[in-house]
Amino acid sequence: MMRSILIFPQFKKINQIQAIRQEIDPLYPHIRPHISLVFPFDSSISDHELIQVLTRALTGVSAFQISFSTVSGDPQNGYVWLAASKGREAVKRIHDRLYSQPELAPFERKELSYVPHVTLGQLATTNQAQTEIQKLRQKQLVFSTTIDKVSIEHILANDDSDEFYQEELK
Repeated sequence: MMRSILIFPQFKKINQIQAIRQEIDPLYPHIRPHISLVFPFDSSISDHELIQVLTRALTGVSAFQISFSTVSGDPQNGYVWLAASKGREAVKRIHDRLYSQPELAPFERKELSYVPHVTLGQLATTNQAQTEIQKLRQKQLVFSTTIDKVSIEHILANDDSDEFYQEELK
């Protein structure tokens, strides 16, 4: 079964993000806004073992503030996202700590440059993505919150997210 490790930010104005996602994100009905830490992977490791890996990787990690204010993305692959500004390095450290665990290291996508972000959508063409990025930049979107939990999900056959564990950051 596919799983991933992620953060579900608790934004006050989450409806604003959801309205954008509803228009341009094919995963909108399946998963709420999130920051991927470990991209979807398939492994024989048990859920219990994965929880232990997460707990070990998060030892000493405290809750932190995060802000998102830059609309960006990967237009060549159709992606539009809201990039983290404040808190970006904290998210990168967690990402790196998780992939440094032997159980998760084989799944690291080293060909991708990791950018902490919340995906707003994925469009069919580069041009559509670039147009959407420009349109959303005019809205001057700004979101901030405290990150105090990291979650593990099962990705169900219909692409729904089934969050089965949360690790609290002290």
